[in-house]
Amino acid sequence: MQSSLLRFVQRQGKKETSSNKRPADGDSGNEKKKRRKSGGSTTNLKQFSRQGVPVGGAKDNASTHTEPATFAQPQEEPANDVSTSSRHESAASSAVEEISPLLRSSQRPSVSSTPGRRKSKTNKPEPISTHSPTVSKQYTPLEQQYIAIKAQYPDAILFVECGYKYRFFGEDAEVASKTLNIGCFQDHNFYTASIPVHRLHIHLRRLVAAGHKVGVVKQTETAALKAASDRKSGPFSRELTALYTRTTLLGPDVRPQFASRGRWGGGGGGDRENGDGGGGWGETEVEEEEEGLWMMCVCEQTATAKERKTSGITIGFVAVQPAVGVMVYDQFQDSTSSLSELELRLSHLQPAEILYPSSSSSTLESSGQDERDNSSCHLELEAQGLQKVINLPKCSLSCLSALIHHLKVFKLQQVLKLTSNLELFSAGDRCMKLNSKTLENLEIFQNVEEKSERNTLFWILNHTKTPFGRRLLRKWTTNPLRRVAEVERRQAAVSQLSSSESLSVSLLKKLASRLPDLEKMLCSAYHKKCSPLDFCDLMHHLTDISSQVEALSETALADLQSELLHSIIKEIPRLLRGCSGFLQALNESSAREGCYEDLFANVENYPAVLKEKKCITEVQERLGQHKQRFRRTLAYPKADYRTVSGVQYLVEVKNKDINKVPSDWTRISGTKQVTRFHPPYVLEDVQLLAQHSELLVANAKQAWNEFLSDFGMQYGACKKAVDLLATLDCLLSLAAVAVMPGYVCPRVVDDAVVEIEAGRHPVIDLLLTEGEQFVANDTKMSSSDMRAMIITGPNMGGKSSYIKQVALICIMAQIGSFVPAKSATLGMLDAVYTRMGASDWMFAGKSTFMVELMEASEIMAQATPQSLVILDELGRGTSTHDGMAVAYATLAHFIEEVKSLTLFVTHYPLLAQLERLYPGTAGNFHMSYVEAETTGFPLPPLAKQWMDAVFALIGEGYEKIVFLYQLEQGQAGKSYGLNVAALAGIDPAILKLASEKSRELEAECRRRSKLGSNLLKKKAAASSIISLLGQQELSFDPGTAIHIATHALLSS
Repeated sequence: MQSSLLRFVQRQGKKETSSNKRPADGDSGNEKKKRRKSGGSTTNLKQFSRQGVPVGGAKDNASTHTEPATFAQPQEEPANDVSTSSRHESAASSAVEEISPLLRSSQRPSVSSTPGRRKSKTNKPEPISTHSPTVSKQYTPLEQQYIAIKAQYPDAILFVECGYKYRFFGEDAEVASKTLNIGCFQDHNFYTASIPVHRLHIHLRRLVAAGHKVGVVKQTETAALKAASDRKSGPFSRELTALYTRTTLLGPDVRPQFASRGRWGGGGGGDRENGDGGGGWGETEVEEEEEGLWMMCVCEQTATAKERKTSGITIGFVAVQPAVGVMVYDQFQDSTSSLSELELRLSHLQPAEILYPSSSSSTLESSGQDERDNSSCHLELEAQGLQKVINLPKCSLSCLSALIHHLKVFKLQQVLKLTSNLELFSAGDRCMKLNSKTLENLEIFQNVEEKSERNTLFWILNHTKTPFGRRLLRKWTTNPLRRVAEVERRQAAVSQLSSSESLSVSLLKKLASRLPDLEKMLCSAYHKKCSPLDFCDLMHHLTDISSQVEALSETALADLQSELLHSIIKEIPRLLRGCSGFLQALNESSAREGCYEDLFANVENYPAVLKEKKCITEVQERLGQHKQRFRRTLAYPKADYRTVSGVQYLVEVKNKDINKVPSDWTRISGTKQVTRFHPPYVLEDVQLLAQHSELLVANAKQAWNEFLSDFGMQYGACKKAVDLLATLDCLLSLAAVAVMPGYVCPRVVDDAVVEIEAGRHPVIDLLLTEGEQFVANDTKMSSSDMRAMIITGPNMGGKSSYIKQVALICIMAQIGSFVPAKSATLGMLDAVYTRMGASDWMFAGKSTFMVELMEASEIMAQATPQSLVILDELGRGTSTHDGMAVAYATLAHFIEEVKSLTLFVTHYPLLAQLERLYPGTAGNFHMSYVEAETTGFPLPPLAKQWMDAVFALIGEGYEKIVFLYQLEQGQAGKSYGLNVAALAGIDPAILKLASEKSRELEAECRRRSKLGSNLLKKKAAASSIISLLGQQELSFDPGTAIHIATHALLSS
């Protein structure tokens, strides 16, 4: 039976999505449209949250294509690598049954066909029996290799290297044809498509961006080595060398997406139209990923139905960013109905890939336990790291085991050895809690209208210049601090960076600008997926940073007093001290040319490379000695070797002397004047030279991997230095916010206090055009004084903007940022909770009102006196009486029991009574307005024209008002909903009827209110009579007195 967690994941809607990437060179407009409609599809999670929390790492650029999280099971590692053609041939027969759907799947007419190729009338390939015992005669050797590899990786699209191009076969060719907009035609038994070798990185990234898993199959032997082997007539041996998904897009087949000196643009962005800072190698077909994408493994602990109902479920996870080497874990209790805690973590991490157990197992815990006993889950750890792993919660340990098993196929499992980067996700005592609804309602990372980053809080705060700085600032934004000392430490650094005009600050700003993604470059080197050229560029950047920081350290330490800045300036040179040695160990000119043979400055450290170099030297000396021999044979005293079209050591003979050439010489090429030969003794040494040259390259690449292993010991120190650079970039970003007009450094205290003078909404304030001015408002709340504000006012009067403004200012302060206000004193809140808007959950059978109450229930269960709670129009999803009762009781609970700082927006007049019930604790406030007719306030021309027309039609009872957006004490008299209806363009005839009905209802309410008031007076009079009669010594008993008083009340 599947667990509720799995049902929750699957319930979010596995949706097929299509690629919307930029077309290949030469695409026509129709082809672009066609490909956008028919792009390759994959099963993935479009949205993980029931209200639309994105988990795919949404990009803010509207032109950038983004994909949702892929739902997957842990990848099974193949039993053995397929590395020789003999193994392919033996495996092909058994693999045919598994791969046979590919043979029958290509039933559409080909996109393009080869001229002259005969096709059947139905444009379908001839059926081939997959049960024939003579499989090797039905399939070409290359097809047999493909079948064997595809059987082991059926879910991957395979690029198969064939000489100067990569080919696709079967279903892979069809998907590639649609996604990449390339030709597809039938060849032998499969549909096939191909791309040039030099375009691999472009097309690979396109397929990955479309949501596919991609494998690269390369030739593992050259012509020289094959000629020397015992299988000269067989095909080249091939094996799958790499697998790629969105989170594992790291390796030699993918051009580095980080910038580098002289070859790529800077990491802080640039002018893409002018080629400044664009994608690597001048390519712009594929947009680069700026964020590190998370791969997340989730599991649920086994529990009985009774336990799940009473105490919920226990969920654990481990999430990793393979490209940057960051890991987080957690284990927590969650509700089976809403899974709000899981949703919170998904909204923070936004994983691109999620691993979960198969449907045959209700939990990953059991499968994880089995995998820990499997060698595929083996990972060597140091004592300290091993102890940290042992202390992981049970579910998290199972997830870590599954991730080791899964990442081993991608050859990225070493990232899990970096236990120093393994952090607990929910550091509740150190960070403010922002759940998924708060991030969505306050528009922290994504605005509601465009679903982009523009016009969000992060858009305001983000002035970072580096990708790794941006990632850290995002982490700061989702995890505001809760300790006063830590906040003040950031504030001090931001204040000095924003106010100081010293040379050292200018140099620090220059240092953090235009840097490539050093974090990804480091991780690429750690995974041994880094080319020598990229490594040299990385070392140059790190050594330059070290020398620059060391040069300015003396003046910077004297100019700046911030403890945080001092630690950054002191630590970076110390941590990067060993980088220069790695750079000196390489020949940079050879690295730039991609020459592995002469890569190392001291080749004696690598005996295998030195041995092959000596062998090559010996063969070259023998070839030099052969000159005397063929000179005597040809009687050419000055004859020498020639190189033509890449063929070396040719002996050139004039055609008139062709009779001097011995019969055992091998003719290679010729012209009208000369013919070129290889003498047998030269040919033998040339073949031997080619073999040793290939072995030299292979040994040199192996030596390069050993060199990168040695660098792995330095990875930790370099990673810490890059983290410090990211911190500096974030502080400079907050310093850029601090110098914005009207921003002030808030005073932070431990108590639950929100005192803001002339506060403004950070986003709206920035978006106002010249001539417009934001109306600032004050806020004063504390746990010991006014802690509940009941806010009423006209529709569109600015109530929601005001409460969002208060929450955003509190969050900004605990990040360490300056805030848009005249002054502010803010306490350390443990969480900000919001319940705003209206939405349902149809596929789970939850109505709009049910969702409202579930969210309110979660807030009531989790909020504390240190929390800020925002409730916007609770209770509007049901009848007026029920909604008013729920809103009244909920607010009373927050005031009496929870005692949190509460902002409650409502249109229910009844709630105003709570001010009298809780004097000094709850207060009534409203957003002020004036009637335009009585005050002469002007209206916008179009609004005035429309409202005048409406007013002329419906007459009295309809007031034209002007919003002042100023918070004032007291309750608002009306909501003026008909004014908003007029501004929205509702037909005047409808408004006239609504106005008449509104007047009738208001008159009825006044009548009932007057009747109720009189009744209360009479009840009070009756009570007085009863009291008076009870006090007098009269002859009749109290019952008779009550009867007399009641009769008097009724008769009146």
